[in-house]
Amino acid sequence: MPAFCIVTPVFNGAAYIDDTIASVLAQGGDFDLHYHIQDGGSTDGTLAKVRRWQKLAAALKTCRKLVFTCSSGPDTGMYDAVNKGFARALPPGDDVVMGWIASDDRVAPGAFATILAIRAQFPDIRFMGGRISLLDHHGSILGIHPLVPFSRRCMAAGLYDGRTLSFIMQEGSFWCADIWRKAGGLDTRFRLAGDWDLWRRMAAHADYVSVDSLLGFHRRRPGQLSEQMELYYSEVDGALDREGAALPDVLAPADDGAGESAPAAPMREAYGRVAREHEAMRRDPPRFRASHHSATAVRYNLDSRRWDRMSGFGAVSDAPLLITEAGASEGSTVLLKEGFRATEGPYPEHGLHTAIRWMIAPTASGMATVARHGRYRVIVRCRSWIQGQRVTILADGRPFGQLAITPHEHDRDLELSVEGELVAGLHHLELVIDQPSPAELYLLVIDWRLERLSAADGDKVV
Repeated sequence: MPAFCIVTPVFNGAAYIDDTIASVLAQGGDFDLHYHIQDGGSTDGTLAKVRRWQKLAAALKTCRKLVFTCSSGPDTGMYDAVNKGFARALPPGDDVVMGWIASDDRVAPGAFATILAIRAQFPDIRFMGGRISLLDHHGSILGIHPLVPFSRRCMAAGLYDGRTLSFIMQEGSFWCADIWRKAGGLDTRFRLAGDWDLWRRMAAHADYVSVDSLLGFHRRRPGQLSEQMELYYSEVDGALDREGAALPDVLAPADDGAGESAPAAPMREAYGRVAREHEAMRRDPPRFRASHHSATAVRYNLDSRRWDRMSGFGAVSDAPLLITEAGASEGSTVLLKEGFRATEGPYPEHGLHTAIRWMIAPTASGMATVARHGRYRVIVRCRSWIQGQRVTILADGRPFGQLAITPHEHDRDLELSVEGELVAGLHHLELVIDQPSPAELYLLVIDWRLERLSAADGDKVV
């Protein structure tokens, strides 16, 4: 019969623990629920609140069977507490659905019923996560992010670290017990990046499927561990540079012409190789969608009343087809490379209805492929907050043009446009800003693309 095992690690979490426990115990459906709270020796009244909930839980009838336990004792950190919790609470069986929820986060209403419905239709889905959704410290829902694709190959290489690709939100991720056992649980050498490390090891055994629904909420509040990004990245970098075991099969060289020969450990080399491979494949959407770099998602179909499995997610959108009096020609999307923060948004409350990237260095770069020799317009759609900015746009190291920017903040999008000649092939493009930014946020980039204006001599526009 279906079963869930959920662990909450906590230390002095009295401020939010009621909210977290309530979100777990409110899950209803025909399943067994094993819920364990692993306390690290709290002294702020956390345990008294847990005991009160244990008494209340005896009268709850939301699921078929509830086993609600708690242990308290010293641990070496959150990941050690999670390992201890699962060691105590996890029932036998490979199909038990697992996850942990921090003592200030929430499981979304109906999350477990949603997971069961998906697995009933697709039993091969054993690792999944929902949309990113955020709370503030009062519990207000701050927003729901769009569906994010997660490639198994990129996950195994560790690219979902918030620098190269976006984060995977732990509170909305769930998996089957056999994957946890094969991966070996959490590595307690980590203090902040243990979930990043677990995802990459679990990706050796299963695809991560994105669910177009809410499964969990992450709370943003002052003083939490997730604010310590410098330490987080030092742990990630240390793991990438550490000599280790042989690479899993999912990181073997690509057989589609985009891969390179497989390096030996450390993981740093695999990280760079797969990142380059991913960028190259994303510039060719049809090829990307058929490759091992694409991702899988599930979305409920209201007409058929079934979940649809959608493959081939994650490619750069095809550039628009440009229609003029001279005919039709294809543009080209610029793939952002260096000098940008990870993708975020959209933020419809600010008129930003697509994902955006912050330019976080005075020089940022991208790559684009043009099919034909000709004259092109380079367009950067963006927003600016800084007075006196001048932006130089370069192609393959030569200036295409320099523009002065008038800041409009959230009020209006800007389109920076310069023209020049490009030969057919791959081009390295750069944005260079001569005005320093105190916050190291230079431009909010919405879109960067090329539009073909005319053919070179002897070349006909099609």
